[in-house]
Amino acid sequence: MSTDTERSIPARVLKAHSLEAMASVPANVRRLPSAAVAPVAQPCRKGRHGPGVVSLASRPAPKPASTKPASWLDLVPPALGQSLEAQESALIDAAIAALTRRLSAQRPQHDLTTPERVKRLAFLHLAHLDHEHFAVAFMDAKLCLIAFEEMFTGTLSEVAAYPREIARRALAHNASAVFLAHNHPSGDSTPSRADELLTHAVIRAMTSIGVNMIDHIVVSRQEATSLAERGLI
Repeated sequence: MSTDTERSIPARVLKAHSLEAMASVPANVRRLPSAAVAPVAQPCRKGRHGPGVVSLASRPAPKPASTKPASWLDLVPPALGQSLEAQESALIDAAIAALTRRLSAQRPQHDLTTPERVKRLAFLHLAHLDHEHFAVAFMDAKLCLIAFEEMFTGTLSEVAAYPREIARRALAHNASAVFLAHNHPSGDSTPSRADELLTHAVIRAMTSIGVNMIDHIVVSRQEATSLAERGLI
């Protein structure tokens, strides 16, 4: 024979007890939607009614939203009225300026004693330009870079450079050596006869003020050619 403690509790008693307990809960808590309390209540459930604590802990954490930019343009603040090409040019100019500042700030570690280093610097500055530009690198006695200046700008197929102006800038920088560089937007980096004549005119101007002329680099969009390596200096 069953005792009182072994009898099951009638359903009506449970219902009344639940209603009494709910009456003591604040109204704003009772109005919470079931979705809001589900994440809190769920870990406390047992058995087949919901996942246990161990099961929840073993689940992988949700992956954060990707922060990778869709393209390089996402790295550049949008400029009103600027075309995509103009924004790309601005980004290239900023990168070149930053690299040049780093070279200038670390001059003892970044000398231009080899033709490859000279060509690399000229290519970095001039390969992307659509018109011919004539630049000069001014260096100290250890062939460390003092400044790289784009001194003259021309047309699609030619640029005029003046040895006297190059000599004046070399004196202003107190340079001991220079190298010349210009680009060929046509895509052919082969030095022309005019390039050779200009090179020797600059050599004469540099010799007159005691400055050494190291090289003349012709740059296309694909490569850079050294006149010194070709035996033209």
